[in-house]
Amino acid sequence: ERESAPVCGFNAAVLRHGQVLHFDDTEAEGERVMALGIEIDEREPGGQSRCWMGVPLRDHDRQTIGVMCLHSDAPHGLDEGDLALLTTVSALIALALDNSLLLAAEQHRHRIASTLMEVGQVVNSTLHYEEVLASILEQLARVVDFDGAAIMLPRDGGTQNFLRMVVRAVRGITEI
Repeated sequence: ERESAPVCGFNAAVLRHGQVLHFDDTEAEGERVMALGIEIDEREPGGQSRCWMGVPLRDHDRQTIGVMCLHSDAPHGLDEGDLALLTTVSALIALALDNSLLLAAEQHRHRIASTLMEVGQVVNSTLHYEEVLASILEQLARVVDFDGAAIMLPRDGGTQNFLRMVVRAVRGITEI
């Protein structure tokens, strides 16, 4: 994991306004910096630069999820061509992030479907309900992160006043 940077300064302004910001010379454009509510912070990457540009990273719902920025120590060190390239690259990054999230969601759905199929096979392969219930908890642990689980059934046939523990799982250990 990389070092975290505080959400401040120019990057915070891009996140707050959700739009592209480009400063050819941050010192000469001090009034604009102040009007946008930007407070320079030395911990911000590029916060002390003379030339700064940043574009929002947007998800498929067009919500701002991050910032991509370029900066230069020289005033007028970045031009409109750099901004066009930065905008294109940021769109590609956002698409890659969306695709990654979609893949993770699909993998999760696949694990759930596999688990349901295996539970169905166990249910159909045995007549001992304790084995079925224990297997269900074992399979459930594959798709849900839990510290403890239990299956309880009404005591004495149909009365709802008391439940009896039939199967319990604690951190992956199943007890009948």
